[in-house]
Amino acid sequence: MAASKVKQDMPPTGGYGPVDYRRNLPRRGLSGYSMFGVGVGLMVFGYWRLFRWNRERRRLHIEELEARISLLPLLQAEHDRR
Repeated sequence: MAASKVKQDMPPTGGYGPVDYRRNLPRRGLSGYSMFGVGVGLMVFGYWRLFRWNRERRRLHIEELEARISLLPLLQAEHDRR
């Protein structure tokens, strides 16, 4: 049996080229400061809407109480009539 001659893989002469291993991701989205500013702006807007809604709700509650107070003599007269 004749031994077969095996050719081993070797690097090319001069070596391989440099391997690019850095992350090359494009910058996306808003910066941290702008996201913080947007968050603060949304919070201020939300609190402003909440303040307006609470004022309106308080006004509606007072209106409902005034309606009940104005109907109280009528309801009392109906009750006394029976």
